Amino acid sequence: MKIYTNKKGILLPVVMIFLVISLLLGMGILTLGNLESIAAVKRMNRQQAFYIAEAGAYRAYAHLKDNPGWEPEEEPVNVENETFSGIFYVLLEEDEEDEELLNIISTGTVNKTSETVTIVVYSSGGNTWSQGLFGAEKVTLKNNVKIYSYDSTTDPYGDAPGQDAKVGSVELITLENNATLYGDAYTADENGIPPPKNNSDITGTENEGYEFDEPLNDNSLPPVVIPPELLTASPGGKLEVTGGTRIIQGGDYRYEEVKTSGNSVTRFTGSLTRIYIEKKLEVENNSKWDIQGTLIIYLGEESELFVKNNAKIGVMEDGNILPNLPVDFRIYSASTKDNAVTMENNSDMAALLYVPDGGILIKNNRSFLGGIVTENLSFDNNVKILYDVSLENTQIDDDPGGGNGTGNLGIIRWTKPGWSNRLQ
Repeated sequence: MKIYTNKKGILLPVVMIFLVISLLLGMGILTLGNLESIAAVKRMNRQQAFYIAEAGAYRAYAHLKDNPGWEPEEEPVNVENETFSGIFYVLLEEDEEDEELLNIISTGTVNKTSETVTIVVYSSGGNTWSQGLFGAEKVTLKNNVKIYSYDSTTDPYGDAPGQDAKVGSVELITLENNATLYGDAYTADENGIPPPKNNSDITGTENEGYEFDEPLNDNSLPPVVIPPELLTASPGGKLEVTGGTRIIQGGDYRYEEVKTSGNSVTRFTGSLTRIYIEKKLEVENNSKWDIQGTLIIYLGEESELFVKNNAKIGVMEDGNILPNLPVDFRIYSASTKDNAVTMENNSDMAALLYVPDGGILIKNNRSFLGGIVTENLSFDNNVKILYDVSLENTQIDDDPGGGNGTGNLGIIRWTKPGWSNRLQ
């Protein structure tokens, strides 16, 4: 048999096979490259969408801290910079497991790629006084009045006044004649803060058309309710302390009138003392109140309260009266009088004042630390007021507003679908 050994022409099929293989490899590499490029673009879009969603969530959080009544926009919010553009959309929902928690749900979208971030927030503490010094109908500052902030938990004597004070009114806040508010002013009325007059100033923001949290969201403040056990306590007639030291032990008391004067010292001992005074309370003429525990004063509908003429209320140390924590001295007045509470003439005290149907006047070189909620509030003539910002984090059992204050908004956790909780 004749065997042919001529190999001419075999190279062409081999070359063709290698060309096909190379073409397939090239197409595969090109396809993989394109897929990786597409995946990279998607990852970039997803990352950008996530950051936009996160920004939208924190923006909503900032708005809620400034205004608890804030509502997110009904339409998506556009976000643009030099390299990309996108949108975010925010929803607010109550938490299914805890009604006191709020879910801020923000969805960011870039090039049809969306990511969602949820921030769970809560209101820490808060009470009727947590929204600032408040006069439902009107707040007046005039004649060198200065209003500052302080934190009684870290600076109990108010030695380092700050500039985070808050003053609020449903209707009107006025400043004149060198009055200064070192902080922010809030009114529900859209024209409720006229321009300050005669060198007066508001150093912070002026917020008109503001939506207050309950119970300060209208002119009708919750009434003062005298505890039944005080209404039925044995009447003590008139208590008068004109000199020396008078000890009042913890417990419940009822008097028609109380007056302390003449360099006297009235010391309240025990963890809690509650006193119902039907008509008049006067602390005057260099008299001192030494509050060793917690003192709560309830005043009747026809009552008047006067603190004047170098009277001092606080905690006695080495013969001196130093400011007590405002939460340890609470005054609830049911009085409907314009002068339900008057403090004047170099007297000092730290307290929480609540007079929903009457007026409070503080004047003449007066120093006051704490919180005030009333119908009409007036500061006049060289008064120095320090608003206690720690009230934003304080819960008070006998709060007449039911503890519905604003409080500080805080973050419990935030999540992204498919991720574990980032903060718990």
